[in-house]
Amino acid sequence: MALDVKVKIDINKPIGKLGYSYPLMLVVESGESPTINDYKECKTLDEVVEAGYATTTNAYKTANLIFSQNNAPTKIAIKNCKSTEEVTTITDCTKYNWRQLIVVCEGSTTAPTTTVMKSISDYIETTEKMYFCSVSATTGTNTLTKTNARTVVFMYSGTAVCPEAALVGASAGLTVGSFTYKNLILNGITPLELIDTQIEAAHTAGAITFVAKAGDNVTTEGKALNGEYIDIIDSKDFVIQNIEYKLQKVFNTTNKVPYDNNGIAMLESAVIEVMRDAYNNGIIATNEDGTPAYSVSFALRSATTDADRKARKYPYGRFSFVLAGAIHEAEITGEITI
Repeated sequence: MALDVKVKIDINKPIGKLGYSYPLMLVVESGESPTINDYKECKTLDEVVEAGYATTTNAYKTANLIFSQNNAPTKIAIKNCKSTEEVTTITDCTKYNWRQLIVVCEGSTTAPTTTVMKSISDYIETTEKMYFCSVSATTGTNTLTKTNARTVVFMYSGTAVCPEAALVGASAGLTVGSFTYKNLILNGITPLELIDTQIEAAHTAGAITFVAKAGDNVTTEGKALNGEYIDIIDSKDFVIQNIEYKLQKVFNTTNKVPYDNNGIAMLESAVIEVMRDAYNNGIIATNEDGTPAYSVSFALRSATTDADRKARKYPYGRFSFVLAGAIHEAEITGEITI
């Protein structure tokens, strides 16, 4: 996408509403010359069938798992391809606004090989998307690039087709900043019976898994393959994408943004609006005095250089904020008096 705006964020261990996001199901077809369907966006299972995927297909079963979650997205995208053309097809589909990628294979094998998974994971790392995949054991992550932050590995040994679809379905419809990926309740798949050392082994391998806690069936952690919290990645993307979008809208809808303090204020207001949205969504923390923990600073015209003014470039906008984060564990101390 060609924009006139560039946004950079450094995660100084600080850094959505990617709640408007929706997943893409890439369906890898078996056979010599399978029917290749167009990219479609579907709001119901009936529309999935109309797009060319019968109720007996793994694609339909995966879509059903997504839509059966409590906070399912309002729609999914679906596209199929031949085997060996996965990355090429995904590349072509990046022009659309989907965020989460799930790859499902038709035929006896419901998931791609670890070699294909690595190729997809490495490609997704170069985009603004996220790849959700599943493995049956911790060894399944061995071939993946462990530094990849845009791959989420779900360790699950049950019989469900693409169990990671449950995780995507339970999170894609939520507003970024309002949730973390740990302890998400998933429907349609059976929790694993794992002891603590097995759960920790999955986490060490870069995966998260699914168990029963306090009567609920929930995810065990909320980290991507590289160990970063997924909600931090979502939050960073939310801020970047929304600042780019809102500033581009200023340029698009204004006949001219003058290179004076009035024009600079227009840009600053757009960034402040994103910061307010991020704060209201729960991305940004609250200061001790109850105020939002962010700052926005745009230099006045008098602080700019003649060279930048002649080139019509304004590189003087700054913002910062404190990430709200989340509590994932608690330790409570009590006392009994006799």
